[in-house]
Amino acid sequence: MAKLATTLASVVLLSVTIAATQTPLPLNTLVAQAEKGDAEAQFALGKAYASRPLRGAFPWTAEQLAERTNDLAIAKAWHLKAALQGYADAQYELGRGLIFPEFVWFPIAENPAGGLRHFEPPNAELGVSWLRKAADQGHAAAQEALGRQARWLMLRPGADANLISVLTVDLHQGEAEAIALALEMRADRLLIDE
Repeated sequence: MAKLATTLASVVLLSVTIAATQTPLPLNTLVAQAEKGDAEAQFALGKAYASRPLRGAFPWTAEQLAERTNDLAIAKAWHLKAALQGYADAQYELGRGLIFPEFVWFPIAENPAGGLRHFEPPNAELGVSWLRKAADQGHAAAQEALGRQARWLMLRPGADANLISVLTVDLHQGEAEAIALALEMRADRLLIDE
């Protein structure tokens, strides 16, 4: 991990501001603090990796996409470490990222059919649980997000495992579950975003 952080530092001159102290920290100091278990530093390091943009012009190469995907995996790992220690900002980011991965983590890859696709389906149930942990600590944005979620979000697994299994031959797991649940609930319409 330290070697990767050093490589990142040599490619990008980066300094991160930790919110509580408003003190800019060089990347190597931030990495050292994060590796020692400092939740605030872990969160800041995760944000640094998550906010690092794709370099180069679109369409991006497979190498550029792999580099970005690696950055996002590292960001999520640091955020998870901070969240598990009870760091509310990290819990909030994880919650948002699990509910709306396309707006937080931007996990992208080349789609064989053309264009780009997202790696991970949303996981609303787990996302809401992280938002609740942050909200319970008084995190205003998490409380607001839960207020918005409560009006439209209903968590319910599809019960027809056989249908889901058949549908996943040609569809993504999340799409298969949505179709199975729509049939089970006799829904008039089902919107699926590609």
